[in-house]
Amino acid sequence: MFVVGIVSSIANAKDTLRNLVETKECVLNVVSEGVIEAVNSTSIDTPYGVSEWDVSGLTPVYDCESVSCGRVKECVFSIEAKVESI
Repeated sequence: MFVVGIVSSIANAKDTLRNLVETKECVLNVVSEGVIEAVNSTSIDTPYGVSEWDVSGLTPVYDCESVSCGRVKECVFSIEAKVESI
């Protein structure tokens, strides 16, 4: 079991929280030092719908077994997850 904390209200939610509420799915990507700057670039405040994939230059891979969202190809490993509660 994992617990992920997001400090935001639903009304002011960024894409991550909105996507969790809507799809009830996510992928937890574990990063290595080589991609820290690219991953950090995904935290900038962009309008809803602007793709963090485009901002970061990271590569989405849609080969997950239990969720429909993508994982980050450049990450060390990824964990597919279903949301239990928000």
